[in-house]
Amino acid sequence: MLNPIGLAILYALGFTGEGVAAGSTAAVVQSSIGNVAAGSAFAAAQSSAALGGGTAATALGATAVSASAVSGVAAGAAVSAASDKTTSYRQNLEELKTSSRQALEKLSTTSRQALDELSTSSRETLDKLSTSSRETLDKLSTSSRETLDSSRQAAEATISRLRR
Repeated sequence: MLNPIGLAILYALGFTGEGVAAGSTAAVVQSSIGNVAAGSAFAAAQSSAALGGGTAATALGATAVSASAVSGVAAGAAVSAASDKTTSYRQNLEELKTSSRQALEKLSTTSRQALDELSTSSRETLDKLSTSSRETLDKLSTSSRETLDSSRQAAEATISRLRR
């Protein structure tokens, strides 16, 4: 004979002393397997419930007891599922942190490289501009000296003519 909790579980599933209860989980299982083979788990469950002497009244009492047990099992399963989800969310959060850190590091590296390239390019441009400015100033200075020399020679020639 089964212990009271085991018997209550069988009754809650629909195995009673009078046979399989209509509309129960046991009825659904029985309809899916068709003919029940002797010695099968289904036959053993029905036999155990029948040997337990369960009638419809006993089944009602056992159903109340088993409902509490099933509720406890369901609550445990819900807590376990919530714990699994929490673990999954934590893992997802850690993966997100890691990928964000990697993206920031990559962005930082890319930014540094871009700044280095800009700095190098700016230095090269300034060097070219400086060289170009020096060349232009040198040309302007040479041109100004030539113009001054030419103007001085013209002035000297004019003064010389005026003196004669």
